[in-house]
Amino acid sequence: MTGRSTPGGDLDVVVIGSGPGGLMAAALLARLEGKRVLVLERHYRLGGFTHTFERPGGFCWDVGVHYIGKEIVTPGVAADAFRVATGGALRFSPLPDTFERLRFSGFEFEMRAGRENLVEDLTRVFPAEAKAIRAWLADVDRAASVSAVRVMSGALPGPIRRVARAAMAGRFALGDLSLRDYLARRFDDPRVWAVVAARWGDHGLPPSLCAFFAHAMIIRTIWMAPSTRWARRQVSRAP
Repeated sequence: MTGRSTPGGDLDVVVIGSGPGGLMAAALLARLEGKRVLVLERHYRLGGFTHTFERPGGFCWDVGVHYIGKEIVTPGVAADAFRVATGGALRFSPLPDTFERLRFSGFEFEMRAGRENLVEDLTRVFPAEAKAIRAWLADVDRAASVSAVRVMSGALPGPIRRVARAAMAGRFALGDLSLRDYLARRFDDPRVWAVVAARWGDHGLPPSLCAFFAHAMIIRTIWMAPSTRWARRQVSRAP
């Protein structure tokens, strides 16, 4: 159905917005439930945050999604949902081993996929910060581990919510720190700050305004481990 055609008969579901979530919901409802679904989109192209746009110099920029974790291509809920929704037609392009290069004033840092590669590369370049680097990744795990409780907090009964937050109070407090405050406590070398916080553009706020929890969720997504990207090129900037 095109934007100019008029659906005949009754509709079961109307989905407003053709981003990944809207398209996924529409496809699953149609394929699994046999629903008649209409997707409405004001843009001239479907895709939402999967769009890209070009600028002079050969740069192609993404507007939202640019890399996703390997869970999308390995057996599991996410991969199965994409397979069913697309009839197995969707294919992802794997990233090269070195998937990004961060350029700062005076130095560069190449990003390789995989958590162990990250630890190895950071400790090789910043050996004095080796202990702090491992502690940072442990804190990333701790802060991200309460993501389900944070997301479901509003839906949980009051007593259960209070018990859950009390039991994980330290992890909530860690996640509520600003990224800048966390980095100041953890690292001495400002170059490590720059590399560690270079993902701040992904969650939209600079380290002074971003919660460590948001940073932790992005880091876990990237290094557990990045396997695909829609955009051809992305520029990373120092915080």
